[in-house]
Amino acid sequence: MKTTLENVRLSYQGLKDLRTLTTTALLVALGVILGFFTIAPNEMLKIGLGFVATSVMGFLFGPIPALLGASAVDIISYLIRPTGPYFFGFTLDKALSGIIYGLLLYRKPIRLWRAFAAKGLVSLIVNCMLATYWLSILYGKSISVLLPARVIKNAIALPFEAAALWLLLLGVQKAWARVSRR
Repeated sequence: MKTTLENVRLSYQGLKDLRTLTTTALLVALGVILGFFTIAPNEMLKIGLGFVATSVMGFLFGPIPALLGASAVDIISYLIRPTGPYFFGFTLDKALSGIIYGLLLYRKPIRLWRAFAAKGLVSLIVNCMLATYWLSILYGKSISVLLPARVIKNAIALPFEAAALWLLLLGVQKAWARVSRR
């Protein structure tokens, strides 16, 4: 518990670092762009790579910059290309995703199980539970109608997304080590 609180403190202090701010801004821009490349069979189900930028923010800078950056991605994406009404619940989902990635990945060794746990928690808590609840509020559909398709989609995507996240973080770690030496 002590290391988790220490990592949150370090993450917060990182907001004063210019490299953290500029890299987070670039990742926000990347997150906005990646968010436009989604497959959406309907309003209730989306498949995409939006988690990539948020997970990298969490890995590199921790929960606080990832929370702020992921929230910015959601708001900027909506301002550029609104899809349906703005709903704060989805911004909260993005922020919570940033927190989860930051808590599980920041200053931790990259392991496949850790990538699986981080993506799995985001899929379960954010995508299946909270987002389904927000969609039921927005569109007046029962959670029992929305949940099965969302659970199936997230269960099928989880191993692929977790493996992709693991490989991505290995590459990011190598690249960041080279950049940080300068």
